[in-house]
Amino acid sequence: VYLSLRRNLINSLNFTSWQAIYVIDLSFDPAAAFKTPKVTMADLIDVFTLVFPSVLITTTANREGQHPNGTCPLRWARGCNAQWKDLETCMAQIRLQEVQRSKQFDWVVRLRPDIQFTYPLGNIRVYDGSFVHAFSALHSEIWDGFALIPRHFADKYFSARQYGGTEYCWLEGPSARAARSSDCQTRLGLHLEAEGVPVARSFPRSLLE
Repeated sequence: VYLSLRRNLINSLNFTSWQAIYVIDLSFDPAAAFKTPKVTMADLIDVFTLVFPSVLITTTANREGQHPNGTCPLRWARGCNAQWKDLETCMAQIRLQEVQRSKQFDWVVRLRPDIQFTYPLGNIRVYDGSFVHAFSALHSEIWDGFALIPRHFADKYFSARQYGGTEYCWLEGPSARAARSSDCQTRLGLHLEAEGVPVARSFPRSLLE
C-alpha cells in the first residue's frame, strides 16, 4: 500500500516540490472495527518512511450528536462531521505552509493513506486545472477518500462540513433520501454542486484497491 502511494501517486504526479500533511485520528470505535481497525503510531512507521510528514497532527474530533430540531436518521453513520473537521484542520495547515513559503500551492491532493493505487496517475500537468478530479464510488457518487484538487477549489472542497450540519448530525432532506451511498459522499457531492465546483470523474474504479 505505502509503496504504491510513493510510486503511483507522488513519483508519478511529478510535482516540482511537495509536502505531506497528516491529520490522524487515533481514537477507536469498537462498533466500527469491522471497517476501521485500531491503529497506533507504530503501525504508520512504514508509510512515514516512504512519505515523510512535513506536518503531523493527531486529533480526536468528536462525532456528531443529536440535532436539537430532530432525531438523527439511523441510516447515516455519525463520523462524517469528525472527518470533515479533520480536513478543516488540514486546510488550516495548508494555508500556514503557504504563508511560511510566501507562495500558494498549485494543487492539493486529498488522500487516505491506507488505499492502494493499482497504476500510476501520470504527470500532474496533464490534468485540467479547471476541475476537481475525483474517483467515482459506488452508484457514481464522488468518493470522499481521494481527489486531485486545484488550489483555487481547495477551500471549498475542505469546507464540506458546512453543508447540512456542523456540530450535529445531518437531518435527512429530499436530496439525501435519493442518495444511494454514504452520508459523507453524498454531502460532499451536494456541497461541491452548491458551491459551483466542477468535478471530473477522472478515475475508474480499477484505480484503487
